[in-house]
Amino acid sequence: MPGDDLVMKPKLGYTRAVSIDAPPGEVFAWLAQIGQGRGGLYSYDALENLVGCDIHSADDIIAEYQNLSEGDIIRSGPDNYPCWMVMEVDPPHHLVLLGAGTPAEVAVPEVFEEIPARNYAASTWQWQLLPRANGTTTRLVVRQRLTFSPRQGLIWRIVEPINFAMEHKMLSGLKARAEARTAPRTLWP
Repeated sequence: MPGDDLVMKPKLGYTRAVSIDAPPGEVFAWLAQIGQGRGGLYSYDALENLVGCDIHSADDIIAEYQNLSEGDIIRSGPDNYPCWMVMEVDPPHHLVLLGAGTPAEVAVPEVFEEIPARNYAASTWQWQLLPRANGTTTRLVVRQRLTFSPRQGLIWRIVEPINFAMEHKMLSGLKARAEARTAPRTLWP
């Protein structure tokens, strides 16, 4: 999958998917605007906001957030919260994000192939949109690959079940929004 090469030997990872009754271009328009201060995360906003994320998920396509470029930052909360850097964007086929520290101090980890150093983490958030039914529907596949230093193993195993619940809701939120569009219109070729 695009982005697998960014974390070659993950210690944790998953691949999840959802079928969406909308063409890939329609689905990508929602995906292109994810992030805090943008279109939100389409998950449990109230839970995100309990921990100070200030997330507000949009129910409309926001034109100003449709032009993602490599190097753009996708925030998960205020300046002291983790963020993602856009590593690859190929509308409406895929989007690859790499964990990049905080927006205040963006620090993209190097491509990682060995045992990580102390206090190190590298993660991807990869999205692939596969056309189905002659391009009228989409199989949205999301994958995360994560490696970390040995002392971080417990915390990542605690965080993963929470991540599962939040991302499940996010996939459902993306699906509901893309399928609710009444007038078919594709923003991406």
